[in-house]
Amino acid sequence: MRTLILDNGSHAIKAGYSDSDHPILVPNTVTRTKRTKRVYVADLIDKSSDLSGLYYRSPFDRGYLVHWDAELAIWDRLLSDDVLGCRPTDTDLTLTEPVFNFPRIQQSMDEIVFEEYCFRSLIRAPAPKFSALNADVGGRMLTSYLKETVSFRYWDMMDETYIINAVKEKCCFVSQDFYRDLEIARKGRQSILAVDYVLPDFTNTKKGFIRGQDPDTESQMSDIQILPLCNERFAVPEALFHPMDVGLDQGGIHLAVVQAIMACEERLRPVMFSNIILVGGSAHIPGLQERLQAEVQALAPADGATVVVTLPDGPPAENAWRGARAVDIHESQDNDDGKPILREGPTGDWLGTFLGHKGAVWSAMLNADTSRAVTASADYTAKVWNAYTGEELVSLGHEQIVKSADFANDEATLVVTGGRDKMVRLFDIGSPNSPTTVLTHDVAIRSVKWSRHKQLAICAGEGNLIKLVDPRTSSVVKTLDAGSSVTSVSLTHDGKLLSCAAGNRVLAWDMDAFKVAKDVTMSYEVSVAAINPQRTRMVTGGRSDLLIRSCEYESGKELETHKGHHGPVHDACFSPDGEIYATGSEDGTVRLWQTSPGTAYGLWQLRKL
Repeated sequence: MRTLILDNGSHAIKAGYSDSDHPILVPNTVTRTKRTKRVYVADLIDKSSDLSGLYYRSPFDRGYLVHWDAELAIWDRLLSDDVLGCRPTDTDLTLTEPVFNFPRIQQSMDEIVFEEYCFRSLIRAPAPKFSALNADVGGRMLTSYLKETVSFRYWDMMDETYIINAVKEKCCFVSQDFYRDLEIARKGRQSILAVDYVLPDFTNTKKGFIRGQDPDTESQMSDIQILPLCNERFAVPEALFHPMDVGLDQGGIHLAVVQAIMACEERLRPVMFSNIILVGGSAHIPGLQERLQAEVQALAPADGATVVVTLPDGPPAENAWRGARAVDIHESQDNDDGKPILREGPTGDWLGTFLGHKGAVWSAMLNADTSRAVTASADYTAKVWNAYTGEELVSLGHEQIVKSADFANDEATLVVTGGRDKMVRLFDIGSPNSPTTVLTHDVAIRSVKWSRHKQLAICAGEGNLIKLVDPRTSSVVKTLDAGSSVTSVSLTHDGKLLSCAAGNRVLAWDMDAFKVAKDVTMSYEVSVAAINPQRTRMVTGGRSDLLIRSCEYESGKELETHKGHHGPVHDACFSPDGEIYATGSEDGTVRLWQTSPGTAYGLWQLRKL
């Protein structure tokens, strides 16, 4: 399962999975061309060769989602295979909503998410209700104001929203002294503030630019059309601080910031004043950070409160998305108490707990003689432990969440790891700070297993491919294509048969010939699959029905069906003699089953998996 973070902005949607470093930006509009009357949904506008005279239809009105027919068309495009390739039934959704959102809009949003798209779950980002103020001035209003201004003074640009928005982003700035800059601008075309914006001709260029900044493109344009700008560059953004200039009877954003902080508890106000963060598309406007800090400082209490306005790392338009992503990663880390537990196989009796991880533990493996254990965690580490004493022997640092780890030799001195950083690494625990990068994958890695039989690392990423890598040469020996997204991989105890769950299929490969030994199609989607040492049975976990099935290896015929888990099943394995198999679930339990009677053999109740 994956989590999709969707920052549903009124101008652009910022969307991406929680394991992505950056979101994609998609226009949140349905656009129709003036000449051909052709309709473009979301990012398809990039395919239009003529961006003049576009008619925009936005799902939003004054910051609130009110036109669901338009939004549904945009979301259909966003979730399609051409953009995100999202399967809502297998995806959790984190969705932003505006401050003071109306209950009726929230209800419609819930119905669309669950009834129209069938997402697994939904988190609507909570809004601060009691210390928040809303100003009616934003990026879209500034674009409209600039359109009206230049249309009155120069060219009729009222139908050129796309072009004027680009003009705003490239030319406008926030003045630090409005009246001084206004005096400078009185010199007209001789003013240092005057610029000429070259309008696109949609033949040589689809985008405009400030004259003199792109001489190569300018030389190719035979007929240049200029939009002169001077005091418009700073007079339009001034509406952020003086909305009454554009007919809005309210205070500027600096007043809203101060009033919101003063609505908080008195002991929190100094901290609030020193931690003002600019987010959103308009935070790009040069000079806004410095001007806002000066205006807020002038209004702050005279008791020594220091005002600090900052821009976070990365594009300001992505900050809401990044915040939601951070929440999701934090939640994923909280899905486990970070304490791997060692229990006795036949009984499940507690033997000990390994203390040291600070995040969810995604995998745990023992070496051949069970003297050592290796764990992979959301705290960006893999750790090696003394299985008898619980002592942490070494911590192997990574740059992102580690999803899987396994010992790469019987002596348990080599460890192979993989995770969200898309790399398979080989660590020698004698020198843990100098790992060897065995493979750089193009997707995040779900599982890494070590084949003692072939002395190869088996890597399964978030895609169709399973790669077998020789760590001695850092080369891919073989690539196996499962045909659909792989959710789990498993080796038989002799290491000669590799099985995987992919969609509604269970595949097994002969590790000597690297050929498919078995390909069974099930009537349900499979989350995990494991084959017993005798190659007579396999056990599968249903991806959505949560059922455990014991099947004939040759035919895939169901022999027994068990219901016991109350959450998705993520792992399954057989004991060396094949008499017992274990299944691990998101419900916080590991269940043991006997192959012959088909009854629950034991239950290990974990705090959380």
